[in-house]
Amino acid sequence: MVPIPSWKKQSTNPLPALLARQLSLRLHWPLEVRCLIRSRPVLGQHRLGRELRWENQRGSFTALRPLHQPRRRVWLVDDILTTGATACAAAAALNSQGWRVSGLICLARTPVNRRGQTVI
Repeated sequence: MVPIPSWKKQSTNPLPALLARQLSLRLHWPLEVRCLIRSRPVLGQHRLGRELRWENQRGSFTALRPLHQPRRRVWLVDDILTTGATACAAAAALNSQGWRVSGLICLARTPVNRRGQTVI
C-alpha cells in the first residue's frame, strides 16, 4: 500500500495515509509510506479542468527504489479519483524506480455526467 502524498505543505490531507494504514492492517499487506514523495508543489486542482490537471501533476512525484525486492508490487491509495491525473503521475514515478503498481484504491470518485465525462 502506497498512500498518495498531499500536495499541500501545511494542513496536509490525512485521508490517503489513514486509508492505507487501515487497509494494510486488515489485509496484512505491507505499507510503504516513504517510497513516494512530492518532487515539486502543485496547484490545488479543485477548479482546474481536465487538461490543466494532467499538466499540473506531470512530474510532480519522485519515488525511491525498492530496498528489498526489485519490481515489488504495490497498490496506490487515494481519497478521491477525478480525472486520474494524480494517480497516473504517482504510478509513473513508482514504475520508473522499479515498483509495479497493481492498481488504485479510492474512497470516492467524482460523478460522471450524461456524456460520460467526469464532472469537475
